[in-house]
Amino acid sequence: MKPLISIGDLMSFGFKATKETWKPTLKYSVWFFILPLAYYLVLAAMALGGAFSPSMGFSIAFLVVYFAGLIGMVIGLIWAAISIVQYMLAYAEETDMKTWKPKQSALSYVPGLLWLGIISSLPFIGAMVIVLLPALLVRESSIGFLVSALLGLISIPVMIWVGILFSQAQTFLLNDDVRGMAAIKQSIALVQNRWGAVFARSFIPIILFMMIVMAIQSVIMFIGIVLGISLFGGFAAFAGMTSDGLSLANSSNLGFGIVSILVLLGYSIIAFLIGIATQIAQIIYQAAISAKLFHSLKESK
Repeated sequence: MKPLISIGDLMSFGFKATKETWKPTLKYSVWFFILPLAYYLVLAAMALGGAFSPSMGFSIAFLVVYFAGLIGMVIGLIWAAISIVQYMLAYAEETDMKTWKPKQSALSYVPGLLWLGIISSLPFIGAMVIVLLPALLVRESSIGFLVSALLGLISIPVMIWVGILFSQAQTFLLNDDVRGMAAIKQSIALVQNRWGAVFARSFIPIILFMMIVMAIQSVIMFIGIVLGISLFGGFAAFAGMTSDGLSLANSSNLGFGIVSILVLLGYSIIAFLIGIATQIAQIIYQAAISAKLFHSLKESK
């Protein structure tokens, strides 16, 4: 029996998986950006068209596109998420990914995941009912609200505890096709007596990775602020701004203004691509961490 993977090794695996699998998983992860972008662009185009020619027909069409597009987007995002998890579960098990194929279509797991979500939510719904009862039953006294607030504070660690116990149920479904209460029972059996270790390995690697992403985004933002100031100078130069106001731009000012605008345009494109890249890396990293932890839990049981 192998020991449970350490946090450091888990993070190393996450970085390695992100580096090695971003290309083959791009066909899934890119939809996290394409689908919302396409959806909101279509809505914006319809709203703009309706502003110029408002009619009841357009309103109905807008609502149809809004809800149909929303459903389509959600289904697409679910497919992409499940597909990435399926890939990472196989990758974390050291499967030959050149010949690997998913056991089932990603969308075939949706009913099982939905049922698991309903079952898993019952303890949390029960906790919320218990928390709200004092405030509902004792309406004319602040005591009821104080008791509800106290119960709410107590329920937070309880819900976190239950959430970690249930955390492997969905992975059991996707990896071993274990469904419903059987998946939850197997998740509890896998996590119990190692709750603290699973909690630490579920959050610390992801939090540290998010801090790295935030550091990168902060640097990009700082560069953007500096270039934004340059852009203002570029516009001023482009317009030939002087202490007396605006004048026609001379050739040197015009060149400086064009260069400043082009630099900022290039930065905007690069910053946009870096933003997408960091988000894709975060999606892959989190899926890799979860998959590797699941296999390690099974191997160390």
